[in-house]
Amino acid sequence: MVLLMTSSCGELFEFEELEGNSLSGVQLSYDAVDIMVGDSVFFQAEVQPAGAGVSYTWSLKGDTSLYDWEGYWLHAVRQGHVDVYVEAANVDSLGISEAVVKDTCAVNIFEWIDYEYPDDFLYETVVYASLQVNGEEVKDSLGSIQVVAIADDRVRCHAKMDTAYGVSYLTFRIGSFWPGETARIQCYLPEQYKRFDLGEIVLDGSTKGTLSNLMKFECGFNN
Repeated sequence: MVLLMTSSCGELFEFEELEGNSLSGVQLSYDAVDIMVGDSVFFQAEVQPAGAGVSYTWSLKGDTSLYDWEGYWLHAVRQGHVDVYVEAANVDSLGISEAVVKDTCAVNIFEWIDYEYPDDFLYETVVYASLQVNGEEVKDSLGSIQVVAIADDRVRCHAKMDTAYGVSYLTFRIGSFWPGETARIQCYLPEQYKRFDLGEIVLDGSTKGTLSNLMKFECGFNN
């Protein structure tokens, strides 16, 4: 059964009452997530031991304009930071909390904004690179993976996956205003709710990497 209660300061909490054994711990489905504006993430909480009788209290800390919270789904609306909290407690027959355990997930909401005037660029740096995600080389298609080059807080290039002579590789064509600008390469894994910095590229109007000697980018939970 789920109960809705309001605290003295007006904050809304959800309580889910169960029956079972003594409670020793609770864990959210994620410790930390990166999520792009427009995406959503679903949260679950598991208690130890499984099946323990508890009540759950969910709360969020952060600017409420950054997100929508609906049925344990967090919908990212604006760039910023939100913390998701869950508290699990054994509740006796009189409604008194006994053992209480807590967990937190840090949510980083980000936004990639494309540069508006690509025709203004005077130079183009071309990059050919391989990409490994969680130890596996990405081939044929990026799928849901997004890889971009960012300079001055704007996306200069969305990488695309190409294949030639049986070799799959990323192609970047990154515009710049003068030789010596730098761009950060970032990779977003939306299915894993993780964003990674892959390094920097000097934008000097040259070609970096060849089919026989690709630049190498790696990301994943071991990086």
